[in-house]
Amino acid sequence: MKKKILGALALLGVALLGLCPGSAEEPVRIFLATDTHHLSPSLTDYGDMFHNVVYVNDGKLTEHSGEFVDALLSRAQAAQADAVVVTGDLTFNGERDSLLDIAEKFKASWEAGVPVIVLPGNHDISSTLSRNYFGHQSRPVENISQADFELICSGFGRDQAIAKDEASFSLIYPVGDSIWLVLLDANTDQAPTGTLPDATLDWLASWLRKAQDEGKTVLSFSHQNLLPVNALYADEFTISNCDEVLRLYAQYGVRYHFSGHSHIQHETQNETGLTEYVTGPLCVTPLHYAVITLEDQNVHYEAHTLDMYEQEAIDRFRAPMILSMNNLLSSYALTQEERDIMSDFAATLNQAYFAGDRAAIQAMKESEGWALWRAKALGSFWYTYMWSIFEQD
Repeated sequence: MKKKILGALALLGVALLGLCPGSAEEPVRIFLATDTHHLSPSLTDYGDMFHNVVYVNDGKLTEHSGEFVDALLSRAQAAQADAVVVTGDLTFNGERDSLLDIAEKFKASWEAGVPVIVLPGNHDISSTLSRNYFGHQSRPVENISQADFELICSGFGRDQAIAKDEASFSLIYPVGDSIWLVLLDANTDQAPTGTLPDATLDWLASWLRKAQDEGKTVLSFSHQNLLPVNALYADEFTISNCDEVLRLYAQYGVRYHFSGHSHIQHETQNETGLTEYVTGPLCVTPLHYAVITLEDQNVHYEAHTLDMYEQEAIDRFRAPMILSMNNLLSSYALTQEERDIMSDFAATLNQAYFAGDRAAIQAMKESEGWALWRAKALGSFWYTYMWSIFEQD
């Protein structure tokens, strides 16, 4: 498998041939975002408990999630996008009030002329972590069942779809005369951890056959990945029965898949010619979204950033990593200066990895921090993890 991470700090345009031949159409522009992780302001006072949960987590700027969604939709409207696709983890941890909040934003976008098409993610359906955060306390709040999601979000693609799967929220949404967006839901009540029901696979096969017969271009979307992002986590972030999806995509000539979930900006190709673009989360540095443009026989994928709260987002991402590294390295025979250099190196490398900044990663191979890791902590898991980052190409 050939792998390559997208550079995130530059706008990367990748022109890919292979769409169905036919008469030229107007360019189609699709905005793509994932992992918005919105928490309703009604569920927190942003006090001590909120701080304890969010600031030691994985770098989310949760308190600004609503602003990020507003900015994304505003840009899509300014660009007169044909659609905005949001591939799951709409909510922080599956709070029903958070979904109701973000649904109002999506509804406003539809009313402004830009459709928003959504999927649930693993954080959205039947979460056991749905809570509020006030003062020093956190209490359970109403979560989202599959039925709730369908009720609240049916107007965001499903009601307008040409095909709806009865076993999941999977749907097919048409754009223009020749493009079908296939959204695959692997987060149902029955299998909330990333499995496509057998009935969904049968449904998918029948519609892919129809797409092939009618000469449609299929762009596929899911929350979880189809192809591994990192060999160390080959199964952790992929749809559990992804091999069956990949077999169908090879059979019916689907060549482009888009996902999120792993919080890493990444591009992967497999041996059958499928390219998967994993878009980084909207709520974690560098606040990624993407624009997919289809024109004539070309598909262009461009990674963009919101350019908001940039330093705050970086600090939020780095702080728990540096704390974790200092705790880990305290058991090694190191000076404090060596621990500081190694912790800073690990945080900087991880930040570049999640942002998809391949040039920055390669430049760090000759740094003092990496030399110290190789000399002082060769057998640690974190050394193995960082080595896997360098070996992505």
